[in-house]
Amino acid sequence: MSLANSCTTCGTTAVVNTADSYAEVCRRFISEVTGLTGAPPLVDGFSSDHKQAYKQLHCLKEDGILRVCVVMGKGVERYFRLDRLTFGESASVSHYNAFGLLLTRVVRRGLKIPLTRYYDDYASLCWRSDRTAHTHVLQLLQGLLLTSFNEEKTSRGSTLRHLGLLFDFRCKGEVTIRLTVVFPTHRSRPHGRTSSFKG
Repeated sequence: MSLANSCTTCGTTAVVNTADSYAEVCRRFISEVTGLTGAPPLVDGFSSDHKQAYKQLHCLKEDGILRVCVVMGKGVERYFRLDRLTFGESASVSHYNAFGLLLTRVVRRGLKIPLTRYYDDYASLCWRSDRTAHTHVLQLLQGLLLTSFNEEKTSRGSTLRHLGLLFDFRCKGEVTIRLTVVFPTHRSRPHGRTSSFKG
């Protein structure tokens, strides 16, 4: 019996924040800032994902014996030691989620920046006047961790898409969340229906 493509154990359950968690973070941030300043803030959102998330996380050399890929062909077995998390390996999901959970807790508790995540998709928000500082802090933290956000999928501003929803911060002191569901009726002309709520 081959143990190729198996993992010995996965000890943690994935803990992720869905879009409703981000909506709650937005509500609390706006409410707390309004309570502190007496006026609703102008807010900007941030959304991005880790570029090739698993490949960014290195494994310890001491664990190399535990992270081996066997390739069999023409009667020959070849062994490769893996130095990063591997896509498709069930243990990689647990390890990446532990990293993501730690990252969001450090940012939230240590830096007081509201940050949520859904696997490798991250979302945050800040006062519009603090947007540049907010961006620099997140970039600095990514540099320290030797990771990076995917700039092609990064969105900053008064409106942003996160997990299929459009978050609109243009009205002072509130966020409008829109969901557009597209129903394919004809290949070239799908139509959609939009729902929204404010809070």
